[in-house]
Amino acid sequence: MASGQLLGDETTFQAFPTHLHQFVTDHIPQHLDLNVQSSLYPTYKSTKPISFVTHNFLEW
Repeated sequence: MASGQLLGDETTFQAFPTHLHQFVTDHIPQHLDLNVQSSLYPTYKSTKPISFVTHNFLEW
């Protein structure tokens, strides 16, 4: 793998919101009696490839 090259694509993090929700739910002490709720923004078509966005984000 070349320096700065990332593996993955637009599907890489599809399950992340579900996994994060479950992780947080599982790790909040029961005595706190909290209910975890999560929301997802709808997907939208981007005008440039994900690699362009990734590069700019890493440069930032």
